[in-house]
Formats: sequence, C-alpha cells, structure tokens
Amino acid sequence: MTWYNICKFDELQSDVLQRFELPAQAIVVVKSDDKVSAFQDRCSHQDIPLSDFGQIQDGEIICFAHGAKFCAADGKVLCAPATAPLKAFPCKVESGVVMVEVGP
Repeated sequence: MTWYNICKFDELQSDVLQRFELPAQAIVVVKSDDKVSAFQDRCSHQDIPLSDFGQIQDGEIICFAHGAKFCAADGKVLCAPATAPLKAFPCKVESGVVMVEVGP
C-alpha cells in the first residue's frame, strides 16, 4: 500500500465529490464537516463513475444513474439498488495535506 499526497485540505470544496487520478486508479475525495473520506470512483451497483453521476446531499453520496445511496463518511449502503458498499481507502490530513492510501 502506498500513501499519495492528493491536495491541500483547504483546496477541497465541502460536500462535493472531487475526482483524482492516481497511478493505480481514480478516486473521489469527500470533505464533510472538516473530515475527509476517499472512495474508488465507481458506484458499486453498476460500476459507473461517481464523479459523473454522484452528488452529496445531507451526508449521503447519491448515484443519480439508478438512485443508490451511500454514507459519505464510510461508503456503507443506505439505499438500494446497491447492495455492496463503496470501496473506501484510508485517508488522513497531515500538515494541511490530504493523503490517501491505495494499494494494488
């Protein structure tokens, strides 16, 4: 597993799915209530990019392709048709820099 510097914490917009390309894959980073979460840029329902079809509302990631809802903090399923959680990655903020751990 490798830690990647993603961006400065202050550059993230609150309650917006922001896409970042890493060598292994694309991720979306969510800043909500001064906390940061990171997920694979794929809805677990039909493997489509959340950065294209997703939005944050009231602490939930909503995929507007088919209406699946996930918790923006941990990626757990809140509403069908998805049955599997989003693939989450460990993340942290050090010295004002958002870091995400992604493995092969």
